[in-house]
Amino acid sequence: MKDDLGKITDNLSKSHFPNLSEGVEFPSELPDVRKGDDCGGIVLGIILWILIAILFVAVIWFFGALLWSMILIFAAMLYWIFFRALRLVFKSSNACKDNLSKSLRYGFAYTLLYNFWIYGIILFAHYLI
Repeated sequence: MKDDLGKITDNLSKSHFPNLSEGVEFPSELPDVRKGDDCGGIVLGIILWILIAILFVAVIWFFGALLWSMILIFAAMLYWIFFRALRLVFKSSNACKDNLSKSLRYGFAYTLLYNFWIYGIILFAHYLI
């Protein structure tokens, strides 16, 4: 293979990109946190660092609590479907013995009841919350 493209950065020029730093003005009375040259900038930088760290901890804690609650809700749904619902299905198996149409009706009804309530919760959460 032959490299005939060259450097990609040679084909880019800065004139195509807008200069976004022209419209930004910082007040002169606050110390400059970006440089940290004086004591006020260093102290303000440390305070901002602590506040952002506390914010990140709160966001991570909230996400963890949300994740655990979703796992517990999903486990409860699976428990109900696999143990409680199947118990009800097998309970009516004597009534459906040797009767295909009745068995299909029971199967369709239980499928609708046991699957679409989950979709109802999802639609409720999506459109109303």
